[in-house]
Amino acid sequence: MKPISELLSNAVARANIGQQVEAAHVVAAAEQAIHELFPHETATVRALSVKNKVLTISCVSAALAQEIKMREKVITERVNRECGAVLMERIRYLL
Repeated sequence: MKPISELLSNAVARANIGQQVEAAHVVAAAEQAIHELFPHETATVRALSVKNKVLTISCVSAALAQEIKMREKVITERVNRECGAVLMERIRYLL
């Protein structure tokens, strides 16, 4: 009997959705990292997508975007550590 992790890996490879699964993992890890660093801002900042190792987030204010920008390196390191690979290199901000 095969372990479920092996079965899932094979299914992802057969369906050719590896990049989408990685992107979803990056977005989830980024949401968690941002909300841990900014617990009072959980309703005002959202991780939206990742493309070409650039995470796009939405913020309600420029001040909040600046705060996140100052901690961009910490967020990037947390996300990459959680994902086990360098899947994110920088953050793009939408206001």
